[in-house]
Amino acid sequence: MKNLKILLAIPAIALVFGMTVIGCGNGSTNASGVVSAGLTTKVFESEDDVNRYILSFDAPRSVRAAYTPKYGDSYTLTIIVKASGETKTSSGTVLEVNGATLKLSGGTDLFVTIEVRSGVSAMTAMTGEIKTDDGETLQAPVSLTPKTVEPKSINLTANRWGSGEDQEEWISSIVLSEITGVRPKLGDTYTFKISGTTNKTLERFGLSFSAHPEDWSEYQWLESVSEEARLSGTFEKTFEVFVRKQPNDGYVIQLDLVNGVPVPASASNGEVLAIISNFEIRLIGINLPPSLSDEIFTTTLPVYYDTDSITNMTDAKSRTDFSWRKFDDDDDWETGQLFWAVKPPASVTVRDGNVTISLGTPRWAGTGVYEELTKIPADTGLHELFILATSDSKYYIEFRFGDYTGYSTYGYGYLVYATKDVTVRGYNPRQDFDGGGYSYPTTFNMDFKKGWNYLLYTQNDVELTITASTSLPSGWKWTVCERNW
Repeated sequence: MKNLKILLAIPAIALVFGMTVIGCGNGSTNASGVVSAGLTTKVFESEDDVNRYILSFDAPRSVRAAYTPKYGDSYTLTIIVKASGETKTSSGTVLEVNGATLKLSGGTDLFVTIEVRSGVSAMTAMTGEIKTDDGETLQAPVSLTPKTVEPKSINLTANRWGSGEDQEEWISSIVLSEITGVRPKLGDTYTFKISGTTNKTLERFGLSFSAHPEDWSEYQWLESVSEEARLSGTFEKTFEVFVRKQPNDGYVIQLDLVNGVPVPASASNGEVLAIISNFEIRLIGINLPPSLSDEIFTTTLPVYYDTDSITNMTDAKSRTDFSWRKFDDDDDWETGQLFWAVKPPASVTVRDGNVTISLGTPRWAGTGVYEELTKIPADTGLHELFILATSDSKYYIEFRFGDYTGYSTYGYGYLVYATKDVTVRGYNPRQDFDGGGYSYPTTFNMDFKKGWNYLLYTQNDVELTITASTSLPSGWKWTVCERNW
């Protein structure tokens, strides 16, 4: 069974060294030259001599070029004692916004000032009393400084754990708690900006989280991978790391830096293969809303139910969430919630006779092509959403033409994301699908536009035509079916 296809090499793992938070330069500036609005992050980390303070906002996922805390936004203030690691949280909402100063609900006369100096957004002052979620009252720290780490040099060393080229990499790691108090959890997307100078070209560089107990008796990969990038010389690059597995309680979290290419045959394990000098990393945010540059696909259309396959119509019509792709429990990369592969919004909801689909862009910009659509150029970066299903895989939804039984001509299709406009024309007298023996003369007549498209397979007993459209043509219907194979 096909699900979302993102055909790319999965990067191995990666590292990190300092954490600050970036602001953007399009905010207002007060008399002291401090930018007080237009912040591009939702996470602000500062410290005093005793504690670390992390203020994170759970803002709506609206399309905003920059995030600025506003009235009503929810927040969590995390307080970490440096000496013991003891952690307290205080949650609430923003009550007032006055320039760079926010009044927070989680305390008495609790005010915090967020400012941007020298490209770093952070809390610089806090006054009043903090009421923690467990009822304790703490005095605000008054003066705060941004959490920063001086630039360092990183050695990427040879690491082989098997006999194949896909079981070796260049890697370096650091314990995350040495950088930040933020602890990754399932479903979060962490956006980092890194910079430095590498003495070797890194062809497939990426970031990832992993975890282990203190005694290293077990290794837990958090199934978190960023996109890959080619780094050479002096560089600056932004990476998104999405966490697909919850770290075990009490495990040490590390952030790994990896160049996912084979280790030279002459190199021994642990040998230094590359050095990145003046390496810095900044956490831009966690679960940032899409920017104006991100395409958001949203549509609401009538939904129909396939009476031939559905055995319990009442049950079928009670299902509302079709934002899953769970058809193959043996393949984690083809299994799970839609947001694992598509940036928010990533939802498919059936309610009151309509289906509403909201999709961001694919998380990885690969150069995937469908194995059956051999006429498509290899550089189009097409990503196909094959099946959208309920969490138990019992029902799925797709768009159809005809009912597969009463029509001599019928059709089915999927949503496809294209990274650029591309036109495909051609004819294949024997197009073989999936090596399964289904062979039809096939006409290719596809005009993909950058963004999400409908890929339409129209078929009869003798031929197949494949077209693409940015809207669903007349006669095609979003249809809920019961999985009976």
